[in-house]
Amino acid sequence: MDSSKLGERLRHIRESNKLKQREVAEAIDVNRSTYAMYEVGVRMMPLDKLIALAAFYGQTLDEILGLRSGGEPEPVDFSDKLPVSPEDSSGEKGKDVEEELRLLHEENRRLKDELLISFRRQIKLHRKIESLTSGRSSD
Repeated sequence: MDSSKLGERLRHIRESNKLKQREVAEAIDVNRSTYAMYEVGVRMMPLDKLIALAAFYGQTLDEILGLRSGGEPEPVDFSDKLPVSPEDSSGEKGKDVEEELRLLHEENRRLKDELLISFRRQIKLHRKIESLTSGRSSD
């Protein structure tokens, strides 16, 4: 995805959430002018900021990037690639693979959710540290 298309998505997401650039910039810990450059496509947003943005909006990176339109992975049909032995004409092998794929997708979804929760905690901790240290004077 080029920076201008990403910028259009960022602007659309921000505006649909009725937020100002300043608010989003603060949430991902960048200057408003830097965030504005992401939206107009002058600069490409770094991965750590994309992750922070996804956590801020409660979305996956795929959703932020517009790669798919929901929390579910795109269904993939592997039936034509599954080897079925002559003695297994009932398709049980295919069902086992489909079940394993389903379980892997569930685990992947769970891990993404855990990562987002952890990342949100990290952002809160970072903000708390900043607020506590900003009042201290250097000796």
